[in-house]
Amino acid sequence: MKRTIGAARILAVAGAALGALLLGAIFTGVSVPLFHLPTPTGAFAVGTIVSTLAGTGVQIWYPAVSPSGRTAPYRFALPPRRLRDRFYGTFVRTDAALGAPVAPGRHPALVYIPSWGGVRSDNTTQAENLASHGYVVVAIDDLYPDKAMDLSTAVAYRDTLRWAARKVRLEAAVALRVLSALESGAGDAGTRFAGRLDRHRAGVFGFSFGGAVAAEAATLDPRIRAAVNLDGWIFGAAANNGVPRPYLMASSSAADDLAARTAEHVDHTFSDRLDRDNSKQIEDGFARYGGYDLTVTGVEHYNFSDVGVLPSLRHTGVGPLEGRRASAIVAAYVLQFFDRYVCDRPAPLFDELTAPGADRSRISLDPAARLEIRHPRKSAQSNHRAQRSAARFDRLRNAA
Repeated sequence: MKRTIGAARILAVAGAALGALLLGAIFTGVSVPLFHLPTPTGAFAVGTIVSTLAGTGVQIWYPAVSPSGRTAPYRFALPPRRLRDRFYGTFVRTDAALGAPVAPGRHPALVYIPSWGGVRSDNTTQAENLASHGYVVVAIDDLYPDKAMDLSTAVAYRDTLRWAARKVRLEAAVALRVLSALESGAGDAGTRFAGRLDRHRAGVFGFSFGGAVAAEAATLDPRIRAAVNLDGWIFGAAANNGVPRPYLMASSSAADDLAARTAEHVDHTFSDRLDRDNSKQIEDGFARYGGYDLTVTGVEHYNFSDVGVLPSLRHTGVGPLEGRRASAIVAAYVLQFFDRYVCDRPAPLFDELTAPGADRSRISLDPAARLEIRHPRKSAQSNHRAQRSAARFDRLRNAA
């Protein structure tokens, strides 16, 4: 009995000491990596810097010569907003070396936009993986987070839709200015990447509301060759007219439940109404321009960010599919989509899908993933072709 009590006391003292050590590390900022983000799959080492472009704070991940230098802590150079942020910054290890030299060659650029209220590091896993395959990924914060998305009442719903339509344009403009500053060699970041960017190859991706911003940016600027929306609603021009670039819409299998509710015309909440209206807008956009629809079974909204791979006692907004497996699925499809449409590289997951006579049931990285190609309707194709022909005629006539 005494031996049992003695052992319990030892464990209690050890636990208290470990807890004090952890709290001390959190509040002194000493990095004690205990958790490692998924390892990038590409051949390049990954470097990262924090800088300012076009007056906006950014973090950039890029292909590096070697993994020399100190590894960047998670949420690098971001003020913690809650204790959890301090915990992640202290104990989560990344694979990006601070300030490592940029790898030789010219690299395509991708802009990442986080969710409503999100920050630049919220998809570090995807950014590091893309950088390891040769992409320069520049991520921004949500610059207009103060007004929350409120779908609680009819009045709040209408106000939110109006603000979202404006906010998506504002953030898309910021993202494009950041891309321009990076390409022009502005500031310390631009100097670092001078002669290292392929200015003819750029893409954009975002999570949640950031996915809407990515779609909007693709409608505004012809430099954007492809856009990825990671489980976001859409607003603005992309919602009204579709995305006139190669477009990947990734979502959870909850989209299937939405389809069933849409067929029944049942709205239990204003969120349901937005789901239903957005579903029609996305379908109309695919009908006009085509695109790809990726559905992942067993995930929820936050599996499309780092949340699914970060340590937590109680995860919310993630599905039963193991977090790293879900992250690997998303990473593979995002990478191959940009490989195919930004860099004109082989991308088996997409190329095989478009091959004549392809067995779509067998073309999948993982049984949990379902990728569908969405062809534009012929009438939409014809109308779009006619519009382009008319615009070309107008240009020729004006030139004459």
